[in-house]
Amino acid sequence: MKKVQPYTALCFLLLVVFEHGLFAEELWERLIPRGLVNDYAGVLKRDQVSQLESSLRTLQEKTGAQIAVVILKSLEGGQIDDFSIRLAERWEIGQAEKDSGILFLIALAEKRMRIEVGYGWEGAIPDSVAKSIITNTVRPHFAADDFYSGVSAGIYALAQRIAEEKGIPFSSLSLTAPSSPPTVSSNPFSSRLVKLVIPFIMAFFLALIGSWRRMQYYKNRRTFYWGGYRIWNGRWRLWWQ
Repeated sequence: MKKVQPYTALCFLLLVVFEHGLFAEELWERLIPRGLVNDYAGVLKRDQVSQLESSLRTLQEKTGAQIAVVILKSLEGGQIDDFSIRLAERWEIGQAEKDSGILFLIALAEKRMRIEVGYGWEGAIPDSVAKSIITNTVRPHFAADDFYSGVSAGIYALAQRIAEEKGIPFSSLSLTAPSSPPTVSSNPFSSRLVKLVIPFIMAFFLALIGSWRRMQYYKNRRTFYWGGYRIWNGRWRLWWQ
């Protein structure tokens, strides 16, 4: 076998990285802000975009926090961590002197989300809180293909933290409470376990039936078969068929 030269493998790796970076770069250049809600995947209705936009405008007016929502079909080979930072910087989200911008980025094909928080809000929304909002608040809605409720719930949760940090009544923001996420099984592991065990049980019974038929066929002989074994003169011996 012909050996692959180290420099050949390195060139191939660099080519792959370059292509992925190029695709992400082209996507990044195509993105032009339309407002605070930017649905490039087309999963939100017009009235839903208007409602979210209105909520974010109210939040910005009363707290100074600017949240931009961006929904993409795909990152096209880019990494969401790097992509979100570059996009937030390019769009100049929030007040530059206060670094008060927040980017809520959603990539549908990769099923990835990220809440990029400016330094001005890291006290109110640390990484642990942002992760919890994504996992426990947004994701259950997205799992049911209800993207509007997921985005709305995420904005609502962020607004609660921002209002608390600013010391203003949350009710003054006049945000509509999002719908409850769909209920899921209390023990998803048990349902997965059942799905895994059932095929094995069926295979066992099929093997049992097959063995019984073989025993019937050889019942008049001195050698009997049971599964992968042979009974001969009263002793068990392995028999690979």
